[in-house]
Amino acid sequence: MGDTPQGSEVDAQEVAQDFRDKAKSLHERDLTTTDRLNKFFDQPGAHYEGKAPEVKPDAPQPPVAESKPPEPVPSSKQTQTDQVQPQQPKAPDVATPQPKEEEHVLPEQASERTKEQFNKLLEENKRLKQEQRQYGKSVFDEVRPGQVEPQPQQVGPYPGYQPAQPQFFPPYVPAQVPQTFGVLPPTQVQDLTRQFVDQNGNVDVNGLNQALIRANQEAMLARQQAQITLEQVARVNQRITTYEEDQQVREAHAQFPEIDPMNKEGKFDPEMFKAVKDRLIANRVSHVTETLLQAAQAIASLKGPAPLNQAQVEEAAVEKFKQSQAERNQGPFETSVGSEKTGRQSVSFDEARKITRMGGIDNPALDARLRNAGVIS
Repeated sequence: MGDTPQGSEVDAQEVAQDFRDKAKSLHERDLTTTDRLNKFFDQPGAHYEGKAPEVKPDAPQPPVAESKPPEPVPSSKQTQTDQVQPQQPKAPDVATPQPKEEEHVLPEQASERTKEQFNKLLEENKRLKQEQRQYGKSVFDEVRPGQVEPQPQQVGPYPGYQPAQPQFFPPYVPAQVPQTFGVLPPTQVQDLTRQFVDQNGNVDVNGLNQALIRANQEAMLARQQAQITLEQVARVNQRITTYEEDQQVREAHAQFPEIDPMNKEGKFDPEMFKAVKDRLIANRVSHVTETLLQAAQAIASLKGPAPLNQAQVEEAAVEKFKQSQAERNQGPFETSVGSEKTGRQSVSFDEARKITRMGGIDNPALDARLRNAGVIS
């Protein structure tokens, strides 16, 4: 049979009485434990961090420590004397060896003239190194822009823009639709939102958020791919530009060593180098296409012809005179028909006389007549 309501009430009262009895016994046990602790701490010599021991009237008081008179303060001289202590010798600082440039040293038995020429070469080498550091390898080293570096990707309409996180929308209200969602334009967000609103205006929130997240990820991926493609194109264009500039440098330096800072013959002209560089910079600002060779030719035409080198002119004249003397000192002509040629045209006496009478000044004919007459050998 089931329990009656009166029986259930009696059982509840019994259970409550049992709880009260247990609580009372626990309280009594707690009081008993507290009394034991108090009795323990009341004993002489007992100590407990939570309760300081009581001091009884008959208990002997601990002796009070005698106060000592203050020590005399030392004078300033004594203080300075006491503070001055012998300094310990410091270990010498070991200098870190620095890499040095290659040094060229002549042997001690070298002559004074050799040492003088050697010092001149060192000074010239030092000057060339300074010019190399100052001008680089070509004009383009100072004209060309810096190397293309990958730019940090910018997501959003301005730097530092943080994409919006997925939001869970209340029932559809057009004014509550977010204007931007990550990198998605507002129009795309509006179009996606309309796809998840039924005729009654209810919004499929889960479907809308999933669609927005997926569209946002696709847009970000497309933007990243476009950025990578732009960087690759920029690097390829940079390599092509560098290759073309290297070709222009070789052609211009071959014709105009005056603009070659690395020229080993000492023909480098800093003034012409600077003029060509300024012309290239002006061309780029004005969007004028001109090669390095064309710029060098234009600057050279403005400067006029270069002054003649007297030593080179004299050397060329001497070489020309030696060559003409060598041609004149060749062997005698053979005047007979069918003879072998020895470097000059062989003609007969009659032909030479005919040419001379007709007013010709042909050298072979005149030489042949003079030889036949015995004037020259």
